[in-house]
Amino acid sequence: FQKSASKNYALGQFYLAICFEQEIGTTKDELMALYWYQKAAENGECSAQVNLGLEYEIGKNLEKDYEIAVSWYQKAAVKGHLIAQYNLGRMYEHGFGVEKNYDKAFELMNISAQNGYPNAALLLGCYYLNGNGCVANLEFAFKYFKIAAEKNVAGAQYVLAVAYEEGQGTGKNFKKAIYWYKIAARNGYQDAKDTL
Repeated sequence: FQKSASKNYALGQFYLAICFEQEIGTTKDELMALYWYQKAAENGECSAQVNLGLEYEIGKNLEKDYEIAVSWYQKAAVKGHLIAQYNLGRMYEHGFGVEKNYDKAFELMNISAQNGYPNAALLLGCYYLNGNGCVANLEFAFKYFKIAAEKNVAGAQYVLAVAYEEGQGTGKNFKKAIYWYKIAARNGYQDAKDTL
């Protein structure tokens, strides 16, 4: 990847960053990974833009800066990157780097979920459950929890179990509740372990 990265190919730069970050064929070097993510992001590589946005959001190897994180997420989100849409939605939900806006968060989460990102489906279910950015709708909440649970999102498996246990958006079904609690527990979700 070094040859293509040095020739300014964004995808080569992105994969070289991953190599440095995950110690693939080279020694681990988070600063070199960051350098190549920056180069790839500047050259339009969406996944690099998301990773760079996350670096600014978390502040591990860079000074935390939510506004810069939002900027990188926006660049990738407008190109249809599902994780960028999800991350940008979270930023709007919490008001990190942007004014808090549940309507915008809902819009972004809905786009990401509709296009198959399971973590977005979980949050979309939460929005429908609580009426954030939309009218509360337990049936829709259940629908999106189920979508995410079936794609192995442990948090969704837990809330789906709760929905079955309490009859939220569906009929009560203790057998299905126990089934989903067990799946969530197997996937390491502590609340599910505690419930069982």
